[in-house]
Formats: sequence, structure tokens, C-alpha cells
Amino acid sequence: MYGKTALALGELLLLYLYKNVSTFDILRWCLNNYKNLEEVVMQVVDNQKIVSLEYVMSLDDGKIIDSTQGEPFVFLFGAGEIFPKLEEGIKGMAEGEEKDIVLEPEDAFGEYDPEAVQTIPQQYFGDETPVVGMQYYAHFEEGNEIPFFVKEVKDGNVTIDFNHPFAGHKIRFHVKIAAVRDASPEELEHGHAHHN
Repeated sequence: MYGKTALALGELLLLYLYKNVSTFDILRWCLNNYKNLEEVVMQVVDNQKIVSLEYVMSLDDGKIIDSTQGEPFVFLFGAGEIFPKLEEGIKGMAEGEEKDIVLEPEDAFGEYDPEAVQTIPQQYFGDETPVVGMQYYAHFEEGNEIPFFVKEVKDGNVTIDFNHPFAGHKIRFHVKIAAVRDASPEELEHGHAHHN
């Protein structure tokens, strides 16, 4: 629908250039088609927009690690809800447009830090038996929680890893802009999209 509107306007401007229509004719056409013209201009990803994003996220070897699976991720653009470099990559995209974006490790889940791997006595888990591959949380007096993963349980000791599982990996996104709309005053005030 938007493409036809833009095409019609383009044809009208060509006629104007060849003196077949007047500026009055163009103005009258624009007024009659104001709603469609507004939609053509507004359906672009930018600040203060609510974006519905479909994506497939994969590692460098092609292994898919996350996907919206037909249920778009809806967010307020510019509110810091997605990776900054991913946000940068989709800015200016139009509704329905698709794109491939690759993030370097430092722009995604960070570089892998060997010093973030530690071995602690199993007794720190109390009565709970740690399971390799499971995520747990370290609790600090300040109230902070930091996630970690169990890498190995051996001889009464547990090797834990504070790195994100995808740290050190390039992350590939195939994205599609499912929808774009203006954020409401309430959404801008609250800093996130409201799901009706």
C-alpha cells in the first residue's frame, strides 16, 4: 500500500517537472493522501519508536541459540533494551525490511575472561548438589546477584565460570522489522513498550 502511494507521488512530481500539472494539483493530491504519506514517512526505526523485531540469533558456526519464532520482540528504540551495536544496525530500517548483522564479542556477550573461572569447595552449595551446566547465582552483602555456571564437580570441589556462555563468540543476527509505530507519552515516560 505504501509503495503505491510513494509511486503515485513520484509520477505526479515527474508530471510537474514536465509542466503537465501545477503546484496546486500536487498540493491537492498531498492533502487528499496525507494519511498515507504520513505512514510512509513514519514507518522507519528511530528514537521514540516502538519496534516489533523478529530475529534469529546464531553463533559463527551457524548454530541457532535464540529466535523470536514468530512472536516479535517489542521494545522502545533507544531505551537500551538491546545490544547498542544491534540497535545501531537496525536504525533507519523500514517496516518489512530484513538484514543480517554480525556483532563482535565485545559488542555482544563480551570477551572470554579466563580469570572468571574459579574452583571453590562444594560445601559452599550447602545441601544442594551442583549440576554441571546449570546456572546459579552468587549473592553478595550489597544485595547484588551475579550469575555463574558450573563447569565441573570433582573431588569435593566445584569449578564455576562467571563468563556468559556465549562470551568470546561473534553473534550473528538475521533481523526483520515486523512493525514500527510512535511511542505513546506513557511509554516514553516509563521507558519501555506497553503490551496491550
